[in-house]
Amino acid sequence: MVLRVDARVRTLVLGCGAVFALVACSAPGGTTPVGSPSATSVSATPTVASTAPLTSKKKMASVDLPAKFGDWDVPRTIMGRSGGWTTVYLNPDDESTVTVTVSAVPLTKAALDAVLINQQTSGPAICGNATEGRTACYLPLADGNVSLSAHLPMDQTMAFTRKLANALD
Repeated sequence: MVLRVDARVRTLVLGCGAVFALVACSAPGGTTPVGSPSATSVSATPTVASTAPLTSKKKMASVDLPAKFGDWDVPRTIMGRSGGWTTVYLNPDDESTVTVTVSAVPLTKAALDAVLINQQTSGPAICGNATEGRTACYLPLADGNVSLSAHLPMDQTMAFTRKLANALD
């Protein structure tokens, strides 16, 4: 039983780490790590398209994540200090998890390029491969974003994201 708790905590920490990386990359005045794609870019001036926030009509205050989502249950939600929160969905059949974070930090194309490789769109979301073998999707909001990360194949993460986006509308 201790191993199962440790795996869940590790998943939550890794998911939060991916969100922290996105927040750090999109925050004004942030630094770009040496060796990242942005650090080796030829252009020293970011384009307006890469720094403009990605938005939608959906506001953060209207995001209501379901407590049960298909076969996925929510064992825990952690409230953040800035009004955001992180919810972990657990599939009891195979103990896989999807970490969903709602944040007041707006997304930019440059921030997504720093944390996602092999980007694909999935409905309103931008998805790709993140750190630690995780897949991730980001849904822009009018005043922030919803991010999802999981140790699942890309098609499964994208399908989960599409269903969640439809549930939020």
